[in-house]
Parts: sequence; C-alpha cells; structure tokens
Amino acid sequence: KKTGVEFTNIYAPENTKKELLDRQKLWNTVEKVERRKDALLAREFEIAFPQELNQEQRQNLLDELCQKLVKKHGVIVDAAIHAPHTASGSDERNYHAHVMFTTRAINKNGEFEAKKFRDFSRDNGTETVKAWRETFADLVNMQLEKIGSNERVSHLSYEDQENGLEATAHEGYQVTQLRRLGIDTEISLENDAIKQRNAEKTINEQVIKELDQEITVSERLIWDLREEKSEYDRNQAETQKAATIAAQRKIEHDREQAKQLDRDKFLQLQDRYKNFADSYFITINNKNQSLNDISEQLERSKKWLSKQRDVYEREGIFYHAMTHDMISINTPNYWLSSVQFDQKKKEIERQYQTQIIELISDSNIEIVVRDLRKTAAKILGRGEDLPVNHQEKQTFFKKLFAKKEYVHSYETLSDYDEHVVPVLKKIEIRQELIERQKEKQLEREKLDEIEKKRYEQEVRQIKLENEKRYESERNQRYQSQRDFETEQPKPRPKNDFEI
Repeated sequence: KKTGVEFTNIYAPENTKKELLDRQKLWNTVEKVERRKDALLAREFEIAFPQELNQEQRQNLLDELCQKLVKKHGVIVDAAIHAPHTASGSDERNYHAHVMFTTRAINKNGEFEAKKFRDFSRDNGTETVKAWRETFADLVNMQLEKIGSNERVSHLSYEDQENGLEATAHEGYQVTQLRRLGIDTEISLENDAIKQRNAEKTINEQVIKELDQEITVSERLIWDLREEKSEYDRNQAETQKAATIAAQRKIEHDREQAKQLDRDKFLQLQDRYKNFADSYFITINNKNQSLNDISEQLERSKKWLSKQRDVYEREGIFYHAMTHDMISINTPNYWLSSVQFDQKKKEIERQYQTQIIELISDSNIEIVVRDLRKTAAKILGRGEDLPVNHQEKQTFFKKLFAKKEYVHSYETLSDYDEHVVPVLKKIEIRQELIERQKEKQLEREKLDEIEKKRYEQEVRQIKLENEKRYESERNQRYQSQRDFETEQPKPRPKNDFEI
C-alpha cells in the first residue's frame, strides 16, 4: 500500500505576491513577520477522509475546503494529503490531510496585514472551529452523495444527534501509538467496548457517523488556543495591574509635585521677603546713621560756638555780644547751624520716605507676606517641616564656630508686623492726605478756572458794550457834522434896524 504524502498545494488570494506561493519562502517570511519569540506562526486543521472516497475525490474535497478558508479569512493555506503509514500499524484506510494556514491575512498589496485576524483567538476560537467542522461535514456529505454512497457524517456528537449511541473518548497521540503497538490502555479498552455496544444497536440501521474521526483540530491548535487565551488573560491582568500601578504612581507623582510646588513657592516668597527686609532695614539704618551724624555735627558746632567770646549766633548769622552788630567769623569745616540742621534733617526724612515708598511699591510686600503665610500654613497643615534654602544649610562645624548672622525669613515676620506695618499705615494715611490735598487742589483749580472764564466773559462783555457806545458816539458826531455843513445860511440885514 502506498504511504507518505499523496498531494500538496498552496492556496492563496489572487493578489498574493509570487514569492509567498513558494512553501519555503512562505514560512521563512512568516517567521520574519512574527517578531515575538513566542508568536504563533500558523493555525492547523487535521482532517480524515471517508474510506469511500478515492484520490481524485479526496483532492477535490480538500480544494473546496481550502478555497473556502482563503475566501473567508484572506489567508494563505498550505495543505497536504497523507497516505496511511501501514508500516507503523495505521489503518490502511486512514487517509488524512494537514491544513496549515497563516495567522495574518493578505492585504491589497499582496503582503501580510499588520494585525492578525482574531476569528481563532481567545473566546472566538471554539465557535469558529465548530463552524468549520460543520462546513467540512457538508462538503463530505456532498461528495458521498455524488458517488451514490449512503454513508453520511455529522459535525455533531452522538449525544447531540440523540441517536442513542455513546460517544468515544478522544484517545490522543500516546494512546494511539500504544494501540498500534498492541498495548491496551484504559481509554482504548473503554472505547472498544463503546464501539461494540454501538455496533449492536445499529444492526440493519444506517447510522450517521460522528465527525469526531473525520475532522479534528490538531492537538497543537487546541493547545495554542488555550495557551493564547491564558496568555491573553495574563497579559490583561498584568496590563490592568500595570495601569493601576501607573495610575497610583501618577496620583502620587501629582501629589508630590503639588507639594514640591508649594515648597518652591514658599522659598521664592521667603526670598522676596528677605530681599525686601534687607533693603528696608538698611534704608532705616542709613537714615538713622545720617541723623546721628548731623546731630553729632550740631553738638560739635555748639561746643565750638560756646568757646567763642562775645559772639552769639541766630539763624546762621553771627553777632557781637556787646554791640549786637553782625560780624564775620571763620567757622570750622564741621560747622552746622540749627537752621542748617533742621533743613538737613527734613531732607533726610524726605529721602527716606521716598525710598521706603518706592521699595514697598516695587516689592508689593503686602501681597508677598500674605501669600507667604498662607503657603506656610498649607505646608505645616500637612505635617511637614518648612523647607530650608540650600544656601542656609550649614555644617555642624560652621554652626559651632561661625558668627551668627541675623537672617530675615518666615520665622522673623514679627519684624514686619512690628516695624513695617506701622510705616505702611503712616504711608497710607500720608497718601490719603496727599490724595485729599490733590483733590482740594483740583477743586480750587476748577473754581479758579470757572472764575477766570467768568471774568474773561465780563471783560469781553464790557469791551463789546464800550465798542458799541464808541461807535454810536462816532455816528452822532458824524451826523452832527453833516447837518452843520448842509444847513442854509440866513441873509444879512441891510441896516441895523432890519430884523
């Protein structure tokens, strides 16, 4: 009896690239496309042919099945019909075929799709296999009908057919090999007993064969499906776990980032307050030093003047004590009269006020201190320590021996409340007074402008009236002159007695 491969063929969509129609190039390409080490390279059906079919009929049946696979899934199918291995104990009627097909469909360019089709994957795999069992059963029965055979097959189990027959257990590869060696197992003995009982029930009856022996999905495919489902479930669980961990980490990261932003904001606000406080107290110290300097200068001047005989000073002018006449006297370079002292003191105070107002305005210190206290309360409310600027951190040695320096910070805001706030209030009062004075000045200017306009209006009115009066007088004089010139002279009398 002939054994080995009876028939092979490649089935593919019409637009498939030519090199993929070569078996070796096909599977080499598949291995390149599937980059994962554990990737599934192909799916596989193993089908058994009824003994009633000859070689040509078997090939026709295989052609129909493979073409349907290509049409349905767009895949490449590599199929081969195997003759029975009688030398190893196989039944000489056991013609079967191995149908392998790619896990990716062919796209419009004749190449493999980027994504795998999922009809045989996960939960869909079982239903898809059942559908193809039914398709193959229909094709087999059509071939049996063509040759006039009364035999029929079904994709349903004996139990589903409800024909009273018992289903045999799947023996698998190992049990089959032991049976060929003449070694019985519990499964093979039980299956033989079931077959005997079924034979007794079907005497003189036509029985539809269970397709369990006619079409089977290879154990490798079933194992692959289960493994893929398990792998998918594991991946889903790991993905979900990773997503949960990532979400938790993001929440922690966002929370820590918010905390860090608060710490950074605190340090920035504290630096702004420190810069303001340094400048503010330097300005005060400079003012006080300047006032001390001119006070000392005034005291020296008074001492010098007390040593001068018969001389006294009033408003920077020297007088003789006896005659009270103004005199000229050489004064030391440090000389400072009381009038000059008052003028310098006012100028120092004026400069100080200007500098303080500019400093407060430029630093926006009221808002800075408010936000600094608010941010510190937020950090302390979380049970955290207030952050320390890296420049302020000192080693134990430096802390022990270095000269302690007073540093303005959040901890010294009491200085702000004690020294700055009263000044701010004075400035606000002063600014309010200035604003009121400005308002009064504007009001006076408005009244002056109104009075000026009224006066100018009166002047224009008087001028207009005068011009009218002058014009009228001119006209009257002109008319009188004309009347005089046009008047007829009276004739003179002939003698003195004529009237």
